Amino acid sequence: MTGQTKTKDQPPARIHFRDGRVAKFTDQRLAYRTWLSLPRGIGAAFRGRGDHRPVYAWDYADQP
Repeated sequence: MTGQTKTKDQPPARIHFRDGRVAKFTDQRLAYRTWLSLPRGIGAAFRGRGDHRPVYAWDYADQP
């Protein structure tokens, strides 16, 4: 299975909120648009499907 990724093993798209809540989405585009539409000051970090990076404090900062 060279060059193929297992979609079952990949985490879904997620929005991590500063207060510890995590919203999971099967549709990555919907998750990204939801994250972009959040009002300033909410403090949320976006991680796409298959993104295993941890969420750090600076990820919660509002995007310009």
